[in-house]
Amino acid sequence: MSEILAKMVGINKEFNADYEIEKELSIKIYNCSFDDGNTSELDHKEIILEDLKTSHFYYSPYFYYTGEQWSFVNYYKYATNFYIHTPNIKDTKDMNRDIKIKSITSYNPLLIHYFKNPCFSKNYSNDRKKLNISLTLKDVIKKEILINVNNIEKIVCSGGFSYSDKNFQQIVNIKTENYITLYFIDPIKFDDLLKYINELDIFINAYCQIGLHSYKICISTENDCKFDIYHKSLGSKEFYNEMVNKPIKLTFFEYIEYMYKTINYRTFENKNKYLLLDFKKPTFLEDEFLFYFRFIDMYMGEYLESTIGKSSRSFGGFE
Repeated sequence: MSEILAKMVGINKEFNADYEIEKELSIKIYNCSFDDGNTSELDHKEIILEDLKTSHFYYSPYFYYTGEQWSFVNYYKYATNFYIHTPNIKDTKDMNRDIKIKSITSYNPLLIHYFKNPCFSKNYSNDRKKLNISLTLKDVIKKEILINVNNIEKIVCSGGFSYSDKNFQQIVNIKTENYITLYFIDPIKFDDLLKYINELDIFINAYCQIGLHSYKICISTENDCKFDIYHKSLGSKEFYNEMVNKPIKLTFFEYIEYMYKTINYRTFENKNKYLLLDFKKPTFLEDEFLFYFRFIDMYMGEYLESTIGKSSRSFGGFE
């Protein structure tokens, strides 16, 4: 007997199943029969998957039916490239389409360049023969930015670290990462989640046009359940090591506050008006720079002029 159970929402049955995760989550559901005989995408696409060996749980309202197969046993196959995951059984109560999401936390490889990690600092001695590293475990300082428009209550920027050691701590590897959390005025549902993720990634990239998606997204619900998000558009890079140039003389905190207070990129009108912000790259490098400075002019012109006495048209190079 398989130790994987799949439950289709709206059908009061559990099915034996196998699953695999590569570019998507695919499920084979064995020896199942449906009362109406219908397995189409429109009728059955919400699935909760429980791995009984590892106690991990997966859910998506976007499973699509890929066909019925006959071999030694009969099975139906479903797949999705957008799902949530948790190792905590108590959180499964929020695995449904009406989930109420109160915050999104994004880990983007560019954020480590945009502000100092509050948990980690290093400095060299004057002769550069000694390196001092400081790690903070408690009372981490977080930068909180109040927005209170366009359903964004506030933005919190912070960071963390993890480490591993070998040979009785003679070799220690330290990994640091920054993250940004959006808190919503009104909770959002599953169907709106990608709009907010895409908007945040676009704003992060527009600060310095690199084109890297977040590599990790976590959400928290009104019931304090926590899930990891998996989607085909999320990136694979956790680090970006090249020098990041910033064409505007504003801190990331000033920039992200102004962007969220000024623009709602989730609306159809703004997405059409400011198409150049998305992850579509122009064919030529010259066009890419032209589009980028057009973006600064459209969004940041008045703010730059009032803050530093220059409009975006005054910029002829990088910092």
